[in-house]
Amino acid sequence: MNKICGFVLLAAVGVVAVGAAQNPPARPGVQQSQIVSNYNASAMDSPSPAQMYCAGFMTKEHVKDNVHVVGGAYSPETTRFEAGSVVYLEGADVEEGQRYEILRALKDPNEYEIFPGQRSLVRRTGQVYSEIGRVKVRIKQSKIAVADAEMTCSEIVPGDIAIPFVEKPTPFFRRTTNFDMFAAPNGKATGRIVLAKEFDNYLGFGNVVYVNIGSNQGVKVGDYLRTTRNYDQIRDNPESSLAFRAKVTEDTQKHPSGFNIRSKARELPRRSLGEMIVIGVTPTTATGLMTLSLEAVQVGDRVELEEERPVVEQAAGPSTSTAFTPALAQAEEEAAQQTAQAQPPTVYCSANPATVRLGESSTITCTATSPMDRQVTLHFSSPVGQLTPRMNRVTLDTTGLEPGPVVVSTTATDEGGLSASASTTVTVEAAPAVPVASKIAELEFKPNSSYVNNQAKAILDDIALRLQREPSMTVLLVGSATATENPQLSTQRGTNAGTYLSKTKGIDASRIQSKPSAQPNGNKVEVWVVPAGAPAPQ
Repeated sequence: MNKICGFVLLAAVGVVAVGAAQNPPARPGVQQSQIVSNYNASAMDSPSPAQMYCAGFMTKEHVKDNVHVVGGAYSPETTRFEAGSVVYLEGADVEEGQRYEILRALKDPNEYEIFPGQRSLVRRTGQVYSEIGRVKVRIKQSKIAVADAEMTCSEIVPGDIAIPFVEKPTPFFRRTTNFDMFAAPNGKATGRIVLAKEFDNYLGFGNVVYVNIGSNQGVKVGDYLRTTRNYDQIRDNPESSLAFRAKVTEDTQKHPSGFNIRSKARELPRRSLGEMIVIGVTPTTATGLMTLSLEAVQVGDRVELEEERPVVEQAAGPSTSTAFTPALAQAEEEAAQQTAQAQPPTVYCSANPATVRLGESSTITCTATSPMDRQVTLHFSSPVGQLTPRMNRVTLDTTGLEPGPVVVSTTATDEGGLSASASTTVTVEAAPAVPVASKIAELEFKPNSSYVNNQAKAILDDIALRLQREPSMTVLLVGSATATENPQLSTQRGTNAGTYLSKTKGIDASRIQSKPSAQPNGNKVEVWVVPAGAPAPQ
């Protein structure tokens, strides 16, 4: 959903897209490598402006919403505005010369629960907001202000909120070494990943997430949170728990295991999946940027505030903290010098839209930069689907795929051979089923009669109840007669059945159609129900 921020310029490096034409996408069913990136963010000094000011946030606090975007210089022909556009703000509190951040309160139209109880947890955690961009007010006339869009993360639209812009503190990345996958709980604040930016589910390096612990629990910008998963979570998830029922022993084992992994899930050690740096915080929530992922992180996974560790800030030179021994300080200084001499590129990608119907397309946009001002080449790959690259973008065509997540991997390689990777997940939903009409009953009539008898009325009573429950549905009554009867009975039988539905049962006559059968088909009326959008039977 998010486009790349207007102030993140690709002009600093040349970006060349290497397309799927050179590396065709793998066939469905081919084994894939892990769908996350374990690239360490400490090769960079700090999060990029795009990561800081396009992250979004969740909060229980009231966000002032008395200033709104109402249009732009070319409204109503233009309703979406990018960096460089002129937008109009409505609100009495707008001041000339001031900068305003553009926000959008979000809702998930799918209302799909990634983990049991997610909807309730989201309601308790707060409202999620997307950060759309920043504008500067040029002039104010009456209640309407004219503002210039200085940068955009995605297109600004009427109805978006404008609040005074505040600079954010930018934390420094730290180098993560010897990450312990089975670290014991440290007793510090714990919470859960409640949502992810753009309602993603499968997460890796560069993804933004929202957790339900904040400054009230001692969390501050620059802290690191460890992502964890225990086996209770797997057992309690209806989908992932199916693996517990799989057979784990061999027929040839003389002494198969008696350990019931499902009932003893609590006894198994938790796994640490990766880390994130806190880039935003409210009293009860925090926004995290994934900096390390050993495997795919999911919404619903747990987080734990990590112990503070000494950090060598590359921008400030070697640390002089007394927490370092001389040997460790020297090692850190040498590592910092080596990193400064050969820094790999960085790459960040986002999908627009992140969720598509089967057969639709999604565009993945990537920002790649080289700290060493080297030319960077982008290579895109995906296990399934057709990829069409163009510069720093690639279009994923989902025609012919199965519903589910599709991971598009991006590798940025500079002229010196240094590289970094990112993965972007596009969720493919099944196309809606094409509605069809169906015959649900037949009404029998006595020979040479068009009278609707009690047996036929009972059937029509049930049909009337169904039509009342499904107000978009219509009914088609196809009357017929035998070869020896008056052909007009075909029409009269269908008409009489329709009259019973409308006059006696109160069904709107516009929802009832009747027609005679094209051929003699017995002394009866066929009853067809036609859902909205379905063609009527011929």
